[in-house]
Amino acid sequence: MQHNFRKFFLLFCSIMLLGTVTVLVARPHTSFADEERQRMPESPATDNWQTFEDREYGFILEYPADWEVITFVEQPRPYPEPEKIVRKYAFSGPEGYVTLSVFLPQGLDLPTWLKNQNRISPDLFPAMEANARLAGYPAAAFVTGNNLILFMSSGDYIYRFWYPITDSSSALQANWHILDTFHTIAGHSRSLDADTQIPQSVVDEAQDELITVANEITNSTCGLSGPSPTCCGLTKPAGCTYQCSSRNGVERGNCTWYVCHKYGGGIPFSGNASLWWEQVPHNPGWGRGTTPRWHRNIAWWGTSYSQYGHVGFIGSYWGGTPTIQEMNYCAAGTGECVQTRQAIPHGYIYELTGGPAPATSVIEAMYYNYSVPYLNYTHYKN
Repeated sequence: MQHNFRKFFLLFCSIMLLGTVTVLVARPHTSFADEERQRMPESPATDNWQTFEDREYGFILEYPADWEVITFVEQPRPYPEPEKIVRKYAFSGPEGYVTLSVFLPQGLDLPTWLKNQNRISPDLFPAMEANARLAGYPAAAFVTGNNLILFMSSGDYIYRFWYPITDSSSALQANWHILDTFHTIAGHSRSLDADTQIPQSVVDEAQDELITVANEITNSTCGLSGPSPTCCGLTKPAGCTYQCSSRNGVERGNCTWYVCHKYGGGIPFSGNASLWWEQVPHNPGWGRGTTPRWHRNIAWWGTSYSQYGHVGFIGSYWGGTPTIQEMNYCAAGTGECVQTRQAIPHGYIYELTGGPAPATSVIEAMYYNYSVPYLNYTHYKN
């Protein structure tokens, strides 16, 4: 009797051990900790979404129906600058905006590609392994400053989503919805087996940054003005994602808004002014340097100038110290928002035209051609 019980007990233990091994073998391997993964935060309970589809670059997503879509970059094939962004959209509304940039992977997997880009722009392209999934593909998600950024590689393309975090919870939820509804397209059908998961630590950090931004606005009584189509009496041009600031209900300017206004829209850079410099090498048709070009330039200052950096507009440059027109975010006092001064910034951002930088004579400057065909942005609103 005791012998039979021992045989039964050993058989039972063997079955349990075999089952455990089977489960461990069958469990799919991931490159990031499972306890760090979670399903996407739930989207707002609304059906007010618009579908956007790009069959050329193989994706489909949903965005708020009252937002507009802006095309900032549309390189023709064959690509003049294949190492840079080949297509870039912005989904922009009164609460905020999300940009979607498409890169070519150059035959590299996501971690290797990020490592290469990190040598050029370390703050915006971290050398990291995949810690998330988007539409079933490996992704890298992180928060830097007040920006929520996610890279995903489908093998054919690398997609970058960039959401500058504001104090708007509805804008943050719209960002989650855009990510959750993003799918790649196979032929003429939508991939329905997509799996999107973001690390809980990234979700929490984005929420914490929203609270920080909201507290800063409350303490300073100044923040972004939201849907206002004007800033200090000037009209917001089409193709601008930046917002004006307001103090106690009075518009008080924003440096990024003003530069976009002076360019007539179409500035492709995201986030605060301090981040514009690192974005230049990745945007086709744009350059940077310590010497201004003839004609218009963006004067740029980094965080040593102010917490969020600063940009100004140089309408023309003929030598010497440039004359800069500018706005300041939440400008103090009740005077004019726009000011003009002569100053030497930390650097200059300008449109590339194939000519010398800077031009070598006034005659050359007079005949300088600064059109870049594939940077003619388009926008539409539903």
